Amino acid sequence: MACNWRPERQGEEAEPRRVVRQGEPELAADRQPQYEAPDLLTQLEDLLDQVWRSEADWRFNDRLDLALKWTSVGRSARRSG
Repeated sequence: MACNWRPERQGEEAEPRRVVRQGEPELAADRQPQYEAPDLLTQLEDLLDQVWRSEADWRFNDRLDLALKWTSVGRSARRSG
């Protein structure tokens, strides 16, 4: 879908005119998409939030792994000593 912003006649204000590419179905006015895509800043914030949450999960899992290693090392030292 593309819009043409040229005025029909010289001196008129430009009005958007919908141009439909060949093979592209035209949506009726009542069947327009009901959502708007979020702006780029919102998309970036969502992406960074997901990255930060994932990193926090990884750090938590690393702490759990380290704690389990330490407890298993402590148990083996008690058994041998």
